[in-house]
Order: sequence, then structure tokens, then C-alpha cells
Amino acid sequence: MIEATNLPFRSESFDVVIANNYNGQDGYLPEIHRTLKENGRIFLSWTEMLSLPFVTSLTANECRKENFKQVKIRPGAPSSVIPGVAWNWYVQATK
Repeated sequence: MIEATNLPFRSESFDVVIANNYNGQDGYLPEIHRTLKENGRIFLSWTEMLSLPFVTSLTANECRKENFKQVKIRPGAPSSVIPGVAWNWYVQATK
């Protein structure tokens, strides 16, 4: 099992990192930042209850603290929306 807080990749290895419904350890954002190339992008996606991006907003704030730029919260894939119950959201940010 690969630990998200200690990825076995060189620094600046990736152009894009995508994580879907990741509920792992705190401290994974510094590793994503380390492994992304300059101007690389992250996409972090969750399905949240109702239509409020609460966890997504917290993650966006963590991205800002980690010095990611152009941090945006967006609604996600329409197929994962359950009206009145859940909505898919994602954070997009740039190193």
C-alpha cells in the first residue's frame, strides 16, 4: 500500500494529479505539491450531502495554505448528482 503522505515518486514528476473521494491522512497535500511539476494541476473530487460543498471548501482552504494557486471549487459530473441528496464537487488548483 502506498502512503499518500510519502509517495515513492521524484519531485516534479507529474503534470496532473487526480484524487476521487480521498479520505486519507492529513498531510497528503504537501506530497502532491512536491510531486507536481511547476504549473501542474490537481483535481480533488468528492460527493457531498445536499448541494453544499462543505468538505470541498475546507480542502480548497488547505490548498491555499499549501501555496497552490488559482484554487477553484466547481460542481462535478452531473451523473453523480442525486437531487436533494448529494452533489459531486471538485477542487482544481495549480502549483
